[in-house]
Amino acid sequence: MSGPHEDVEKEDTRLRKEVRLLLEEREVLKKAAIRWPVGEWNIQR
Repeated sequence: MSGPHEDVEKEDTRLRKEVRLLLEEREVLKKAAIRWPVGEWNIQR
């Protein structure tokens, strides 16, 4: 039988995974911002 403590552990695990993914996404976006600063897009026509 699943108790409230087990539910809390599952939610904690889920939230930790979500935080890890968000931090990874943040790092990717930071690197992209450094590589392509705002206003410096070079679009060839």
